[in-house]
Amino acid sequence: MTEPGFASLAEIEKYIWSELSIAPASLEHPWRFPVFGTRSRAGCELRTVVLRKFDALRGCLYCHTDVRSQKVAQLRFDPRTQWLFYNPQTRIQLRVTASPEGFRMVNWQISSGRKVILPA
Repeated sequence: MTEPGFASLAEIEKYIWSELSIAPASLEHPWRFPVFGTRSRAGCELRTVVLRKFDALRGCLYCHTDVRSQKVAQLRFDPRTQWLFYNPQTRIQLRVTASPEGFRMVNWQISSGRKVILPA
């Protein structure tokens, strides 16, 4: 795939929204596995997560994690996060910063009974 050309900021935004909408359902899409960054007392913490959902109307990204994970403790310590998406075929990188106002944690039960968190 070649690098897409963009004539305007509106075209870039349309492309980004389209890619984020496709990625959660496409097992091969490189944006399905973004790097998710949090902050701990020790500094910056990065890990790869699975993009489970993108809500274009609200501009929300979703991933799952276990409530016992370190990232949950880190999000409680400081809810500011960053997501990094990269597509090596197009060489397009997208960095998304989530503010504390835009962050929420939703507890829900999965069939095994384990609690998980969806950061948005």
